[in-house]
Amino acid sequence: VLYCRFWELDQDHDFLIDKEDFSRYEGHALSRKAVDRIFEQIPRKFKSNQKDKMSYEDFIWFMLCEEDKTTSRSLEYWFSVVDLDDNGIIGPHEMEYFYEEQVHRL
Repeated sequence: VLYCRFWELDQDHDFLIDKEDFSRYEGHALSRKAVDRIFEQIPRKFKSNQKDKMSYEDFIWFMLCEEDKTTSRSLEYWFSVVDLDDNGIIGPHEMEYFYEEQVHRL
């Protein structure tokens, strides 16, 4: 099932997903700002060895964090996406940063 999801996103089937491919995940469920943070490799460095490309292994790591948000790994992953200044606190400016895009998407 995970491989099928990866394959559907990987339009050119080079076994790497770029930001544009990834943005289509679950019908564009993630905001552009969240996708940008993931591709800035804030929550986890990519193993793909290619600039701005997510490998299958990277995608699996993302999926583990996306599907079960009750694990400490997932909480750390998503917290680091939202913690823009990396100070260990999610403040009002960070909440507003992500919220403003979501409001426009509704």
